Order: sequence, then C-alpha cells, then structure tokens
Amino acid sequence: MYLLLFIAFILIVRIDKIMKYFRDKNLGWKAYKKNYKEITYSEKIDEKWYHIKIDADINIGTFEPKFKSESEWLSYPEWAHHREKVIERVKMRYPLKDED
Repeated sequence: MYLLLFIAFILIVRIDKIMKYFRDKNLGWKAYKKNYKEITYSEKIDEKWYHIKIDADINIGTFEPKFKSESEWLSYPEWAHHREKVIERVKMRYPLKDED
C-alpha cells in the first residue's frame, strides 16, 4: 500500500515538472524563486534561455518581488529592457500584496 502511494507521489511530481516544462517552452519565458531573496526571470531567445535576477522579499508571509527603478533597470542586458512586460510577467507568478 505504501509503495503504491510512493509511486503515485513520484508520478505526480514528474508529471507536474513535465507540464511546467512545456508551459514555459510554449510561453517563451519563466519566473521562479531561486531562494527567499531572489527570483530568476528567463526568456527564450533563438532557442536559448537568458536569465536576470530580481530581488525579492517576504512581506507578512507573502513572497514579493522588488523591482529596480527605471534607471537601475538599464543595468540588465539589452534583451530585458522591456521593463513593463517583465514586471507584468513576474507579478503574474508572484503577485504583490495589496496595500489596502
């Protein structure tokens, strides 16, 4: 019985990873937590993944990205200079806590 549960768990984890792989491949971008202080944003350009690191913080139990100002953003590589699009995509994965 426990062996079947273990095998089912492994299958579910593998299927989830495969689904995320194809989702990201089709979208052409991905954002994921590297650790509790950093998000890695990646875009696929000419069949190769390029990455930037975005600072993050924990705000009352919520993991939130901390975006650079417009002038600081220029330190990122040229492919990442579409700041609004990158911010929108990262917020889809890691929404900011409402300040209401």
